Amino acid sequence: MRVGAMRKYVTVTGPRAWVHTPLLGWSLTQTVPTRSVDLPYEFAFGGEGFEANPVGIGVLDTQSFAAQRMIPAPRILTADGRAPRFGEPYPVEGFGALARTWNPRKAFGGTPGAAPLDLMQWPDGFDMRFFCAAPPDLVGDGFLRGHEEARLLALHPAHAEFAFRLPSLLVAVGAVHASGFRHGSPARLDTIVIDADVMRVELTWRATMPVYKGGIESLHVAMRPLDNNVAGAP
Repeated sequence: MRVGAMRKYVTVTGPRAWVHTPLLGWSLTQTVPTRSVDLPYEFAFGGEGFEANPVGIGVLDTQSFAAQRMIPAPRILTADGRAPRFGEPYPVEGFGALARTWNPRKAFGGTPGAAPLDLMQWPDGFDMRFFCAAPPDLVGDGFLRGHEEARLLALHPAHAEFAFRLPSLLVAVGAVHASGFRHGSPARLDTIVIDADVMRVELTWRATMPVYKGGIESLHVAMRPLDNNVAGAP
């Protein structure tokens, strides 16, 4: 997958597992052929107690793995397709959002047991990156500007490749406060969600504005297309 300058690729396989025999010990089976592979984190490296992906497969339960005869191996691998090794850590690969209780997102939440987030009193050590649910390698260095090309490869059963450009829009948000004060701010394109299964793209422009005593009476959003042939346009 490519969006502008951002790149992310993975290799997927059919089911396979580590099996144990008295003479050979643990070895990885041959891959079962498959036509397609879903991309949930349940197929990525992880497992119970592994905070980066507690729903995955491949992490060994050191209390019971010796008694097991088959341990499923991860099916979503790094771009180079290197096979996981028995008992060794492996990168968690995926395209979906990370739960707030998973690392590395969890690590940005500050000190456990501190002030709850719903009181808007951030715990000690809280980092605003906690609110970003994207995997680290799908977080850009800055805002999206619009007009970037998005290209998906082998992510849809009926389309080996499809591409589109993000809309190039100027978006602004205005607020009318209870005191009558009016305030405006440009909005930045900071999130793109692509659902290849249903061929849908969701874009989020975000703006930050102060809220004064008495609150906001109304919000207004305006947008217009940008001409990308004009000098200085994104």
